[in-house]
Amino acid sequence: MRVDDRGTGGSNGISRDVTTQNFAGDTNAAVEFLAQKGFTNIGLIGHSEGGIIAPMVASQNPKVKFIIAMAGPGVPTDELLLLQTNAIGKASGASEEELKSDAETNRKLYALVKNYSRTNLKEEVKKMIVESMQQLSKGQLPDAAAIEQTAEKESTQAVIPWFVYFIKINPDAYWSKLKIPVLAINGTKDLQVISKENLAGIKASLEKAKNKKFEIVEFPNLNHLFQEAKTGTIEEYGQLEQTIAPQVLDKMSSWILNR
Repeated sequence: MRVDDRGTGGSNGISRDVTTQNFAGDTNAAVEFLAQKGFTNIGLIGHSEGGIIAPMVASQNPKVKFIIAMAGPGVPTDELLLLQTNAIGKASGASEEELKSDAETNRKLYALVKNYSRTNLKEEVKKMIVESMQQLSKGQLPDAAAIEQTAEKESTQAVIPWFVYFIKINPDAYWSKLKIPVLAINGTKDLQVISKENLAGIKASLEKAKNKKFEIVEFPNLNHLFQEAKTGTIEEYGQLEQTIAPQVLDKMSSWILNR
């Protein structure tokens, strides 16, 4: 069964307050729907954010009998985003100085949002971004109006409930509870969910759970959408005719049939 996203057709489920937790609730409702129809061998296949939603649901609902995580998070999401920004920056030709500066700013931003307990997050994020930009070298320093515009835009995005919830997710809290069969896959050219660190994180968590029924597969030269890619950049996605590499479909179907 494949379920449309919120907001499709006549549904009005998309709002500013929707978070990954809400999407997990939607997925759990789909599991319960199938169970009510008499299905007993129910599994979840989740891609990207869906790759953390699947273990969130399975760790709470014993009706889920197996999981396939396609480019799913395996490290804390603040760490995942730092790795993502660095990889995308490198692919875009950013200098080492720019990469280092971006990493420092983002690390501060994520820590602030993750640990914030007061009542004016947007203003504090905005202040932090302004201060970070003012420390840029003369050649990189924008004018005051550009700094204000950037700080306003980024602080608005940083306080969206989805982001505030997402940045606090530690996938280990869910993967480490699973003893059901798991197939975790990723591609070496994925710049959004870096395969090495995230697959290693999932493996470590499943080993912590003493799970004996998991398999980790890294596909060479596939991007975040599991297309055969040259660069792995987001811009390349739409330039590739392939929807998904055949070997990925073969692996998933054979794994499901043989588990």
